[in-house]
Parts: sequence; structure tokens; C-alpha cells
Amino acid sequence: MSGIFAVSRPRARVINFRHLGQSLGAFLYTWLPIIVVAAVAVFAASRGWRDLGDSVRKYGGAHASLVCALLLSLLPLLICVVQTTTKHRQLVKLKSLEGHPLEETSYFSAARTTISALRPAGTGVDYLAPLLFYSVLLMFGFGLILFGYFSQAYFGAPNPILAGMRFGPWDWQNPNPVISDYQRGTFVVMAAAFIGSYVYCLGRLADRVNNNDLYPISLHYYAARMIIAFFTAAVFRHVASLAGKGFHDTEALILIGFVAGLAPDLMLIWLARKGFERLKSWHDRREPEEKYRPSSFPLMVIDDLTKEKVERFSELGIDSAQVLACQNPFLLWTRLPYDLGLLTDWIAQAQLYAFARDKGLQKLREICVNDIFDFYQRLASVECAPAVCAAVNVDSNCAGVLLEQLETDQSFARLKEVRDALSLKRPAVG
Repeated sequence: MSGIFAVSRPRARVINFRHLGQSLGAFLYTWLPIIVVAAVAVFAASRGWRDLGDSVRKYGGAHASLVCALLLSLLPLLICVVQTTTKHRQLVKLKSLEGHPLEETSYFSAARTTISALRPAGTGVDYLAPLLFYSVLLMFGFGLILFGYFSQAYFGAPNPILAGMRFGPWDWQNPNPVISDYQRGTFVVMAAAFIGSYVYCLGRLADRVNNNDLYPISLHYYAARMIIAFFTAAVFRHVASLAGKGFHDTEALILIGFVAGLAPDLMLIWLARKGFERLKSWHDRREPEEKYRPSSFPLMVIDDLTKEKVERFSELGIDSAQVLACQNPFLLWTRLPYDLGLLTDWIAQAQLYAFARDKGLQKLREICVNDIFDFYQRLASVECAPAVCAAVNVDSNCAGVLLEQLETDQSFARLKEVRDALSLKRPAVG
């Protein structure tokens, strides 16, 4: 009876803060730029374009500075949103191979796991605080640069960041106009460093999103890097005399500030080197001689890899044949407009190049060995093994060892699995 007449109590609703954070993050990343643009359009329509023009002429500097600072701070958010669309398109492309023997290969499983495990910056709650902090930092930095430069009163009183040790005690009764000009020059150098760091971070953000290599700590790193560049440029401004003549010119200082933003680490190393040289305690490590340096593996050696294709590979962080030789063809196929078989062939050529080097590759091509699979097939043949061993300058008695060396190489073994699956025909349906 108790079971029949028992009143069912409503189940308590548990707030999922992680889901709430993801929804809030998706809203901010997707709709905030649209809201800002719509607000500007509504404001323009309500005031009328003629009244808006009068307002811009009257308060042009403030309005333009505010809009520029806001748009520049939102640009990294727009870049990060693209990662969600990129992941979806890659998964759709992989799903098109369902039912094909390629689905059973190790590379396919690895590619599906890798793409499925991606957490796009546009929806992950872990990215919410880093992205907001980074945007606020950009908003504050550009607002400080665009507003502060036009206010002469800000540079009247000396402070240790803008003036350094160049001026003595401040006399409020008799202000020194030289201080204002010097501090304003320091501010311009710091602004150039901030802009240079912003340009660098935009490029790196685009590369990381393109390569699915963006993590929350990356945004904190770029924010810290921007702050470091900001103050490194100020230090260089005060010690520019150490760099020699010509570095006191305005153009040279702005250029140095911009370079400090692009590469603050190099500027810090230069400052440390100059300081240690003064203390006579700097020791450089000598670079190895030319004959002991390893040879490079340019991608242009591979057949049909034109300059445009090499640049496309470089966008994915593949800048040499050695790196290409270890790539997963399915991951490349989902992100490049090339056939899977063609990508597999390029990777096989890169593996042969990494194995045989420059001279060996040229000799192997003369005997119709074009990729690592041709090389493997020749090694497995008793009649052909001596010829390919001679091409790579190895004794023919080592053919069996070379064959075993290839079979135990993880990159070759998994790529061979893909190639064997590509050569299979689809099973008949029904």
C-alpha cells in the first residue's frame, strides 16, 4: 500500500557548473563580437550619420581609440572560435572511410582518437578564464596606448619605469620639460613592443589553432610574454647607450621596441650579454664545425612538392622531410586538399630520404627505387639486395639487418599497414 500511495518526490536538480561554463564560454566567444558590431550599428543609426560625424570630429580620438582597442582585443577570440569548425570537418572526413579496410589500420585509429580528444577553445570551460584574461589585457594595453599618448600631463612627473635614473628629485615648483619628452619617448618604445608582441601572438594563435595545438596555458604564456616585452623595451630604452651610436634616434628606438615585442627572449639575452661583458664573465659555447653538422632534409627533394605545397606543409609545422616521414597520413588528409594515396606516397619518399640521405637517394632513384616501399621490396629480394645496398654505401651482407631495421621502425610499419589497406578492394556488398 505504501508503494501505491507513495508520493513521488521531485528529483533535486544538480547544477552542472562545467556545462554552465561551457555554455557561457560558447556564448561569449560566438555572440560577443556580433553584439559589439550590432551595438555600433544601432548607435550610428540612432544618432544619424551626420550627427555621428560631428561627434567623431569632436571626440574623434576617444571614440576611435575605444573602438580600436575593443576590436583588437576581440580578434584573438575570433581566431579561437574557428577551431570548433575545424574539428567537425576533420571528423566528417574520417567518417567517410567507415567500412573501408583503412579503418582497421593503426594510423586510422590514432587519427580518430586524436581528433576526438581535441577540446576546441570556443567551447571548453578551461579556456574561459585564459581567454577573458588575455582579452582584458589587450583591451587595457591598447586603451593605455591609444588614450595615454595624447595626454601630455601623464608624462610630467617622473617615475622609475618611464624615466629610469636619468633625472633627480622632482621639483614641483620648477618642472623640467625635458622629463616629459623623455618619458613620452619611453612610452612610445613600450607601445611599439606591445604592438610587436600582439602581431607575434596573433600569428602564433592562428598557427596553433590550425595545428590543433592550442591549450589554456598557451594563452597565459602569450599574456606573460606581452608583459615581458613591454617592460623589456623600457629597460632597453634606458640602456640604449650600450648598443652604440645611432640607437638614440626615434626611428631606431621604435624599431628596437617592435623587435623586442616579436622576440623578447633575444632582447633579454642581448641585455644579459652586455651586462656580463661589463663584468668580464661571459663565455660563449663554440658552434660545431661545418663538417660535423648534420645535413638538412628539405621538402623540395620530394617529387612534386612545389613551393606552394611546401608552404602549406610549413603551416602545419612540417618543415623538413624528417618531420614528414613521421606523420600520420590520416591527420594530414583531414587538413589538406590532397589525395590520401598521394600523401602516403610523399611520406614514403620522405622516409627513404631520411634513411638514404642525399647521395643515396639520388643513386636509388637511378635504379627506380622511388620510396621506402620500393627499397624494402628490393632488400627482401636476394638478387636485388646487393644493388640497393651499394647505392646506400652499405655492405651487401647487411641486407638482412637493414630489412629488420625497417620492419622494427614504427613509422614504416604503420605506414606500410596503410599502404596495404589502400591496395585492397572494397568487399562486395550483399
